[in-house]
Amino acid sequence: MILQNPEAMEDALTLFEGRYTFLSERFKSQAFEEVIDGCFTAILSLQDESLRSRFALLRAHAIGRLDGVEAYQTALSEVALSFPIKQQGKRQTNVSRKSKKSLLPMQRGIAFGLFCF
Repeated sequence: MILQNPEAMEDALTLFEGRYTFLSERFKSQAFEEVIDGCFTAILSLQDESLRSRFALLRAHAIGRLDGVEAYQTALSEVALSFPIKQQGKRQTNVSRKSKKSLLPMQRGIAFGLFCF
């Protein structure tokens, strides 16, 4: 299909960029379950590692908001392990290291360093 229509790849990437923007807006609207499902579907559909890592990171943030700090830590670790070379994976490795020191000792219900519950 790409050989017959070379623009198909660009069209697909543009479509997923739009999907990412939509899911980011849904995240801001606190529709976390929708964001998690949408990101999971996009990750399975994409072959572009850069976009997959962005969706994985957005999914990790939504999981953290929905399920708490421990789930957030686990999701960040998955991003770092799945995309170690990508910028999102490197950044999450650093965030994960810092947050283990600062987030876990805090009490439930208090504002955490990266987001509030």
